[in-house]
Amino acid sequence: MTTYNVKEISELLGTSKETVRRWIRSGKLKAEQDSRKDGNSISELELQKFLEKAPKYAAIAAGSIASMPLMAIPAAVGSLSGLISSMVLDYLDSEKKTNKAKVNPSELVEHLSNEIKRQEISVVKKKEAILQLQKEIDSTEKQISNLNKTIELIQEKMRVDE
Repeated sequence: MTTYNVKEISELLGTSKETVRRWIRSGKLKAEQDSRKDGNSISELELQKFLEKAPKYAAIAAGSIASMPLMAIPAAVGSLSGLISSMVLDYLDSEKKTNKAKVNPSELVEHLSNEIKRQEISVVKKKEAILQLQKEIDSTEKQISNLNKTIELIQEKMRVDE
């Protein structure tokens, strides 16, 4: 499992090492400390969890991806989206074999642009589903209103008949 130290996290997220340590002390970012000498280590999973809860830093991490060493990228990408993560990580795994490879920014942009298009289509479909559900809700509310009016008429009729 990949782990990162405080310095690597601070460089990835464009913040100070003390800020990262503060996140660790407050529990926002979970870390292990085997010894004081070695310092804190943050697992890839814990970094992903943190970035999911901190969109500002996820965006910063995404912006840093193209210039990062290959080994540091998976955690940053993984937090952005499951689909993007698997797509980019597949690409990175094939590139990792050279050990000195860096991410080709134009290829990464192309992959992410394609993902944006897929996500936009998904949003349109979800909005259509919401509209359909809203129509169904409106129809059901109208039925409820009519039933309430019917009850009122029946109760009124019962009072008049008494």
